[in-house]
Amino acid sequence: MVYNSTMRAARRDKSEHEIVSFLRSAGCTWIPMCPDAGFDGLLVYRGQVHIVEVKSPGPWKLTPHEIEVHERCEFQGVAYNIVETVEAAARLIGLDVL
Repeated sequence: MVYNSTMRAARRDKSEHEIVSFLRSAGCTWIPMCPDAGFDGLLVYRGQVHIVEVKSPGPWKLTPHEIEVHERCEFQGVAYNIVETVEAAARLIGLDVL
């Protein structure tokens, strides 16, 4: 994981649409967050809520605000999930990936 203070918070990763579409097709509720939230969305599935930041596969960086929210969540014992692929999204909600 690489952190960079020059990334823009409002930019969406290319893989987000595909990942969110998959999650919705699997019965999840995706609640998108505004750019200043420090993560992309809340994922609700089978009584569980997950904080999710979507990143495109390959080298990526968290913005300073994403780093801050990540650290605050982890400090409180809440997972800050970074998802790069549909397969990773499936594992997050407990689906077997072949």
